[in-house]
Amino acid sequence: MAEVFSSDNSVAQEVMDSHEAELADSLRVGEELEAAHEQRLAGKYRNTEELEAAYLELQKKLGSQDEEVEDSEESEEFDDGGLYDILNAYRETGEIRRSYRSY
Repeated sequence: MAEVFSSDNSVAQEVMDSHEAELADSLRVGEELEAAHEQRLAGKYRNTEELEAAYLELQKKLGSQDEEVEDSEESEEFDDGGLYDILNAYRETGEIRRSYRSY
């Protein structure tokens, strides 16, 4: 004959109350964090002065990068590998000399 086992899967009321209290506390903390986050400008700055200071700092950084790019573009020289010389000689003579064919 087979034995029948039964189990009481109920959870004690203390455990349920404790779990509900933890959930309620977590929800409260989450709502407080969300409210604090929403009060910040762009989710990061506490007031308009902080936002403005960050914006001005970003403008300075972007401006200095633009100046660096312009400076580097001016300082670079284009090396055509003698192609312009070959082209100019061809225009003048209508032929490409053997000395230029080594390019």
